Amino acid sequence: MIPVSNAYTFLTMMGKVVFGWLLLWEARVAKEALQKICLQKGVDTEDKAALKTLSSENSDAAFYTGKIASSRYFIKHILPEVGAAMKAIKSEDLSMLDIPEEAFTT
Repeated sequence: MIPVSNAYTFLTMMGKVVFGWLLLWEARVAKEALQKICLQKGVDTEDKAALKTLSSENSDAAFYTGKIASSRYFIKHILPEVGAAMKAIKSEDLSMLDIPEEAFTT
């Protein structure tokens, strides 16, 4: 296989993997910080309504809740694209080599 044939797909895939890892790291930090705020305010972290109310009253709680939610969204909706990219790379499709050089001239 020609290494550069899937460079775009590989780099895009790795960007999503690294971004997902960073979001997970941020979500862990945010969860710990949100738990501290909830403990101080006497809010149950499992009570979504109470968390929503707390977030409307406390900007830090809103920030941490947003970090956790955005991480969850990325993991559920963007990260699955990595599997498709891996499949495309493993297919070792070299059809781009079938394009004649003359196709690129006017």
